Amino acid sequence: MKEREQVPDEAVDAGGWRPGSVDPLRRVAWPRPSTPVLGKRDGFGQHVLCALYAVAVGCLWRLPSRPRRFAIDALAWLAHSIDRRRAAVARDYIRTACPALAPEALERRVRAAFAHLVEVTLDAEWRAARVPPERLLEHVELDISPAARALFASGRGTVCATAHCGDWELAGTAMAWVAPQPVYVVSRPPANKPLSARAQALRERFGLRLVPRRGAMQESGPIVRGGGMLALMLDQRSSAGTEQGLFFGRPALFDRSAGVLVKRLRAPLLFAAAWRIGERRWRLVADVVVEPGDQAGLSAADLTRRVNSELERLILVDPDQVFWLHDRYGLHRRSRSAARPAPARAAAPSGEESSG
Repeated sequence: MKEREQVPDEAVDAGGWRPGSVDPLRRVAWPRPSTPVLGKRDGFGQHVLCALYAVAVGCLWRLPSRPRRFAIDALAWLAHSIDRRRAAVARDYIRTACPALAPEALERRVRAAFAHLVEVTLDAEWRAARVPPERLLEHVELDISPAARALFASGRGTVCATAHCGDWELAGTAMAWVAPQPVYVVSRPPANKPLSARAQALRERFGLRLVPRRGAMQESGPIVRGGGMLALMLDQRSSAGTEQGLFFGRPALFDRSAGVLVKRLRAPLLFAAAWRIGERRWRLVADVVVEPGDQAGLSAADLTRRVNSELERLILVDPDQVFWLHDRYGLHRRSRSAARPAPARAAAPSGEESSG
């Protein structure tokens, strides 16, 4: 990763804000009350699966560094060998974004994507168990641009766009202790209801709130107009996307929500992410800000293209810390369509030809 000047702890901006001066756990006024963001599968079996998951990840994050690294790599190798569909999706996505990679390096990066998901999960569990929320920033270096500092100091409602790169779990929880704006993260819960409740509790322990992905557009107005920060992860392929364009030079469907929101609410748009820089050490970067004045004359589609350009930039900061397993280009959907037999055509009446 490229080194940038860090924000000194003593730096204070207009309005009294400085990095680390925020305590979201003492916040009383929230633009939107906390709402359960839960999966739909419940019952005894789902509770058993949740308990087994908690035991497994608890055992793994407690391992010393080297045995834990070995376990992560072993799990990644196993997932790479078994889950061939996601491996193919990652291979396709990486080849598009990093076309110069040799075949051996490409395959290493596919395995690294599986390993990175495990590592992000274990680090989140470790922080929830061992790091008091008020001491979270002791493990985080802050890299905040002047434009982002000014935005934080203003306290204005903000839309924050990011991708599944670096440690996206840390990015949200750390941002809650950096930005004076109340932080809300749009989230799609796992199907397992007990597991989704557990995940929400771990995240909200650090002072942020979750917003269900379904209905998030309706909730966005009160949050942003009320001075909150709404964080969106926009690198996934939108199943209901209505905007089509290029992502890493290749046609893809886009989530238009960020472009639509900032135009409708006349809100600033911030880009941020966090990367792992050492053993349980991270760097939170908040750099590019698109102010409402910069949006003059731009359509929602233009802003969506700007969002995608910035997401491409974030993804390429450290390609080994990217969750490449999203089916960004609909590869699996196309393969299923190709494998589905074509519907039988009705026979043409005698003496007539079927139309082409």
